[in-house]
Amino acid sequence: MLSLTFLSVRLRLPLLVAGLRPPYCHSIPLADAISDRLMVAMGIPFTHSPIHVCHQRQTAESDIDNVFTNISAKVLLVPSLDNLTSNFARASSRIEVFSDDYRSSPDQLFVPQMEHDFGYDLEEAIKREGLSRADLKALRTPPIDGAPLEIPDRMLACFLSACNKDVAETREVIKIYYSDRREAPELFDNRDPLSPKIQQCFQNQDYFFLPETPSGYTVIYHRLNNTKASNYNFDEAVKTYFMLLETCLYHRGPRPGLVCLFDMENVGLSHLLRVKIGTIRKFFHYLQEGLPAKLKAIHVLNAVSFFDKVLYLIKPFMRAEILNMLFLYTSNGSLQKLYDEWIPRSCLPSDYGGELKSVAELHQEHLKTFELLRPYFLAEERHRKGESKLIEEASEKIKSLDID
Repeated sequence: MLSLTFLSVRLRLPLLVAGLRPPYCHSIPLADAISDRLMVAMGIPFTHSPIHVCHQRQTAESDIDNVFTNISAKVLLVPSLDNLTSNFARASSRIEVFSDDYRSSPDQLFVPQMEHDFGYDLEEAIKREGLSRADLKALRTPPIDGAPLEIPDRMLACFLSACNKDVAETREVIKIYYSDRREAPELFDNRDPLSPKIQQCFQNQDYFFLPETPSGYTVIYHRLNNTKASNYNFDEAVKTYFMLLETCLYHRGPRPGLVCLFDMENVGLSHLLRVKIGTIRKFFHYLQEGLPAKLKAIHVLNAVSFFDKVLYLIKPFMRAEILNMLFLYTSNGSLQKLYDEWIPRSCLPSDYGGELKSVAELHQEHLKTFELLRPYFLAEERHRKGESKLIEEASEKIKSLDID
């Protein structure tokens, strides 16, 4: 029976990084040294693995500094080390597992959750959405062109649910998902939430997701909070919006539907001059063809008087079914239909007659979510682009070690 726990793991091998010893320690003797292929076999880029290795003897700090970062990770207990390792030189190495609650046996190894994985409860989502483990496995064989070899099950589950459990369609959407990301680096690369450009978006725009609706739909919200067009960078705004979508998927996982809620109150004609047609095309292609979620509706609050000009820009890139999902509400209009059919007051900010906190408060709270997911966004790009060169370099270094 596989069990899940929060642990910090260190492998005792020479000439790599050391760290502070936690208060709880249990050691497992290893008959064989961990091979240089272990991290690859586990589907974890070696140079960014949350498994840490340290020198068994006394070693100067300068010899082991800046090789890895000491990261605590969620890890999965797997039943056999032999299934993961290839033959390598025997060594008097040990795995030290640090945990408040340790119940493993000596032939078990703890495998960390990958940093680029989502964080929701997979088992709960599989039951809730009626997904199949067999289908998740089928998505891995044969490999999908242009996609990484190891895509976490939590991501695959989102794709499978979005495609109504059709494996063939899911494989095609995954292919488009990674193709769109390769072809639009301005929208999917350099997504550090602490970077100046993204911080500027956070300062001038509001981003967060709302509680799920009675229908089980996820709602993501966005608006400009600054009327100055000079503070608006369209590419960075789209990038940050896609980051919002991922924070939602990270925490919520697959759901019956996704609802997008936009407020145009602070949008002026000058903002349209900063819009790029190429970016609009890429935005709608990803939203319609590669998104691992079921788009159900797009609600536009405080629709501006010149919305016809906005529609003129975006309509060529929208499918007919997406146009039919578009609902407009003027600043003087009633939101009753929105309350009754889509998003009840219990799921809306107080700015719109809802029972939640204000937009400004919800945005400030969600900024913490973005910052907490910084390791995910950085690791996702590394994983997506591939790290074969880094893995090869790490392998050569391990092979050159003179293991005691």
